Amino acid sequence: MLFEKAKAELAKEKADFKKEKKSEEWGLQGVKLKLQASEDTLAEECRKWRAACERDNQRMFATHTEITNLKARVEELTKSEADFKERYEKAKFHREHVEVLHVSTVFMY
Repeated sequence: MLFEKAKAELAKEKADFKKEKKSEEWGLQGVKLKLQASEDTLAEECRKWRAACERDNQRMFATHTEITNLKARVEELTKSEADFKERYEKAKFHREHVEVLHVSTVFMY
């Protein structure tokens, strides 16, 4: 009878152990699934973030290129304006010089 009682107690402890082991395995499996889901979510967020950064970089590069082109155009127009003013001043000087010569020739005759 003592043997039977010990055997029954051992069987009960084995059953409890298996039950606890299954609970831990299920708990571990649940944690693994949650971890995998978190890793998948993180990977998706990283992919979206990289795509957003790439779009921003392209937009910034296009804006930088446009600004550079506009600065070059401003410089070109500034040089054209300076050249135009210089030619205008020369033409004005020559016109005045010709008028002075014309007036002095008229008075000589």
